[in-house]
Amino acid sequence: CAVLFFVWCHKQDSTSGRIFILERSWELISRKPWTGYGTGGFGREYMWEQARYFAGNPESGYAWLADEVRHPLNEFVLLWVDYGVAVPCVLFGCFVSVIVGLACRKERFPSACACALSSLFLFSCFSYPFKYPLPALVSVVALCSLLRPVWRRVSVQKPLAIGLCLCSIILGLKLLSEFRHEREWARVSECSLRGWSGLMMPHYRRLYLHYKDNPYFLYNYAVEQFYAGRYEEALSTAKECRALWPSYNLSLLTGDICRAAGKYGEAVRHYEQAHWMCPVRFAPLEGLYYAYKSGRQPDKADSVADVVARKRIKVDSPDVRRIKKEILEDVRHGEKTVSRDGMMKKL
Repeated sequence: CAVLFFVWCHKQDSTSGRIFILERSWELISRKPWTGYGTGGFGREYMWEQARYFAGNPESGYAWLADEVRHPLNEFVLLWVDYGVAVPCVLFGCFVSVIVGLACRKERFPSACACALSSLFLFSCFSYPFKYPLPALVSVVALCSLLRPVWRRVSVQKPLAIGLCLCSIILGLKLLSEFRHEREWARVSECSLRGWSGLMMPHYRRLYLHYKDNPYFLYNYAVEQFYAGRYEEALSTAKECRALWPSYNLSLLTGDICRAAGKYGEAVRHYEQAHWMCPVRFAPLEGLYYAYKSGRQPDKADSVADVVARKRIKVDSPDVRRIKKEILEDVRHGEKTVSRDGMMKKL
């Protein structure tokens, strides 16, 4: 209790942010508590839920804390959102059973495994340890330590060794293929950063056949198509990515693509989505301002400029200062132009 009180008092923003994420996650769970949303369901659904919340509660104090979220900071909640209530319950039962089984053994190594697994269990309630290989290795070692007496009584050493060898060979071939594609992707991305996006399109199309279900590749591909001036193709790729990973950055990119293609109404819709996903950010407001201005809606553009002028800055940066300066100078320049035109008409 003392530790929780200390964390609450000294990390209030962090704690409030975690509570907000869990509240939105619970709203997702409440819609499909038994079946979940399938593999990757949290990534596909959470940011939409966050955007819906802020669109309905624009004055919420949580807006100051909101950012792009890819994990609920609780492994059991993630499994519940993805697969329904049964999977986290089974995982919880496995954790408890293995920890109790190891703790009942009086040997030093099983006791150490029980302590390590207990720490991992606690960490899983507040973070995402299983995104990294070491916690998975710790879990396997703990399970093997628990089952060691059983393996000694059953003659499975030879079949097990053969199975492990076959699995190792298959896994090694798979890793080799992935390494080859990752290296090719890195090389193509580096060339694109040098300004050769158009020349890299054939290479990206070839990589697409392998990475078409990878949202990070699809996002990178859409960015490069955008820089190469292939707006329709970029929009199509962005929509594919959106089905797997509807993130703040993707909404912002889709808005930029639509604005460059002259689809100002669509651009406004995507910029608004990005704004409600992360209300504290300035980039969506910049996009909205220029989309309204290009779409010949000066009144709405002026309203956005007024929001930019009054908006508090959470993290000061050169980009934020640039956005505020450019928009406010553009508004003043427009007012001077209108004033000068009015005087010419009078004359």
